[in-house]
Amino acid sequence: MYLNSINIRQRISITILTLTTFILLSCADPSETENDKLIRGRVISVVAKSISDVQTFKVQSPTGEIYSFQVNGFIGFTPSHIKEHQVTGDPVTVTYISSNNVLIATKITD
Repeated sequence: MYLNSINIRQRISITILTLTTFILLSCADPSETENDKLIRGRVISVVAKSISDVQTFKVQSPTGEIYSFQVNGFIGFTPSHIKEHQVTGDPVTVTYISSNNVLIATKITD
């Protein structure tokens, strides 16, 4: 009986570990890939393509480096929301990729 209880405990532990792994993997953002990079900083300029779409924007990192981003489609914020961050100085986090020395923002968050 002792061997059966150990075997059952091991099975339960393996099941819990497996379920936990699946849950954690399902929480990952599918839009982010291992090629994505992140920068957190202050917005210093925004150029709108339309009322709902951003064309370009710039972010200054805490070390003073300036990142210029191109945008292809909606990235999570409207131009006015990004402009609000510029005015208030509240930092943003930008997820981006680099393609042919051009930084392309794929997502922006508070």
